[in-house]
Amino acid sequence: MRMGIGVWWSVLLSLPMSGPAIAADAGTTLLDNDRVKVVEMVMPPGETKGEERHSEAVLIEVLSGQLRLNLGEGQRVVTTGQYTYLAPMTSYTAINPSARRANKLHIVYLKASPAPPPAAAPALPAK
Repeated sequence: MRMGIGVWWSVLLSLPMSGPAIAADAGTTLLDNDRVKVVEMVMPPGETKGEERHSEAVLIEVLSGQLRLNLGEGQRVVTTGQYTYLAPMTSYTAINPSARRANKLHIVYLKASPAPPPAAAPALPAK
C-alpha cells in the first residue's frame, strides 16, 4: 500500500518519540518540531551530495525530477511522486542524474524511533 507524504506526516506526528535533535541541513526547513524535521531541497542538474549518514530514519519524497541514491547494497532510483525510506545509520550518496533538470525533494528526518509497542497481554489459561 502506498501513501502520500501528507499521510506520512500525519502518521509521523502522531507517534510518541523522543531523542536527540538533528543538525541543520541545506535547503528550506518547512517544519521542525520535537518529532520530525521536514526540509525542501532543490538539487541542480548533475549535482552529487557527498556521502551522508544520519542517526535518524529518513523519508525522501521526489516532488519533481529524479534522484539516484548510491547505497551500500546498490542503487535506488526514485522519480517524481515516489518516496523512499532510509533506516537510521544508512550511508548514502544522493545524485541528480539529469544533465538539464533540477529536482525538488522533501526530506523528512525522524528525530527518534517510535516508542516500542506495549508488551502483549499474557495469554489466558485454557479452560
